Amino acid sequence: MTAVKKLAGIIFSSLIIFTAILPLTVKAEKDFSNCKIYDEYGLFKESKLDELDSLLKQTAEEIDMYVAVYISGTNLTDNETEVFAEDYYEELFGENTDGLFFYMDLSGGVPAYDYISTSGKGALVYTDYKNDGENNVIDKIFDQLYIFMPSSGEEIKSADIESTIEEFCNQLKKYAEIGAERFYYSYDSSDGKYIYQSGGKVVVSTHKPLFVMLKYMPAGIIAGILTAIVMFFSIKSTYKFKKSCNSDVYIERNETNFTERQDRFIRKYTTKTKIQSSSSGGSHRSRGSSHHSGGGSHGGGGRHR
Repeated sequence: MTAVKKLAGIIFSSLIIFTAILPLTVKAEKDFSNCKIYDEYGLFKESKLDELDSLLKQTAEEIDMYVAVYISGTNLTDNETEVFAEDYYEELFGENTDGLFFYMDLSGGVPAYDYISTSGKGALVYTDYKNDGENNVIDKIFDQLYIFMPSSGEEIKSADIESTIEEFCNQLKKYAEIGAERFYYSYDSSDGKYIYQSGGKVVVSTHKPLFVMLKYMPAGIIAGILTAIVMFFSIKSTYKFKKSCNSDVYIERNETNFTERQDRFIRKYTTKTKIQSSSSGGSHRSRGSSHHSGGGSHGGGGRHR
């Protein structure tokens, strides 16, 4: 009976501890309050902004990623646009979180440059040209957005930009439903980091994902074995003799004399020469970077119109 009571006490204590720890293991909920339209250009009235903000927030919650749209009236260079988008995203949502930031250039500059910056899972679902080539998702999204957006120098109508934002949300939901490719990873060349999924979690690391190395390992092993086989038979054929011969065959006994000679060294001289060597250091050149001031890694792509 005493043993049963002890066992019951242990089980009860374990349940209490488990109940206390459980809330700590629950995944933190995202705060989507910053998922909205940032209208620096001043295109929309407050009532329309509220309507579009609601749509953007609803989309963000549905795809479980942060989303923001910035409507710019300031003319920036392409590089400044990309840096601005990445910095503003991190200011709103933090570093290496899951999401996107759409920078819409309505400054009047020719050509206009629009940019979509991705972070975390966003970089894996919404692939870019740098990491996914011609068939990337961001280019496909821009194809649909540019049906509504005015060309550089054309009149800007609020109805067109509203349609662009609505289509942007539709495209985000479409590709979020498709999801990220299983063995896809994104590389941010500005900070040398890789973004990939492992065990259902997004990882940002300076090392390539393990599945990349495993992917090419079988081909490397097969190539190594074939190379070794070819080299083996090549060397074997080079040193292959038709028959073994006795060395005495090559010696003419009647004309062969052996002479013994000895050298006696009286003194030993050693000469030392100093060899001058120059330092190989030289001048060091550091690689320039256009990366943003934040610490997060990003994917993304832009287009001129």
